[in-house]
Amino acid sequence: MNILKLTDATIASVPNDSVATLIQKCKAWGMQSQPFQDSVSGGDFPSFDCGYHFKFNTDEGQVSFFEILEKDDAIMQAGFQVLFPPALFASKSKGCFERLSRQLTVYYGTGTPMKAGPAFLMNFKGSESVGYVSRLDTLSRNVVTIRIGNMDFWS
Repeated sequence: MNILKLTDATIASVPNDSVATLIQKCKAWGMQSQPFQDSVSGGDFPSFDCGYHFKFNTDEGQVSFFEILEKDDAIMQAGFQVLFPPALFASKSKGCFERLSRQLTVYYGTGTPMKAGPAFLMNFKGSESVGYVSRLDTLSRNVVTIRIGNMDFWS
């Protein structure tokens, strides 16, 4: 799966598609449905009704997970994480982060950088959706995450 094409499709889907439509797209893209594991509830994160997880590999063979959060029969948020092996692949995660940051900049315009503990984020805002891309490098793994939120829930 090409992550730049997946990013474009996610940006287009979040404010416009039903949850069922996005789930069907994930299956058509060859993603494998996985049991949902809530990794976002609590803290300042808004509540949601249901979540969906899918597993896929990027074109470069990186294991990745796509997530959809549903609220009031709409897509509240969708996005994916790309997992890289530890330390040795820091340059690969950095390159992935930079490509996705450029992709979001093309769509949203200039983003706002932010540091959150060991993670670095770029936040973006548009008229129909908001988005962010983050990069976290640890000793056990490097993770690049991109999430697109429906503006109806994130205004």
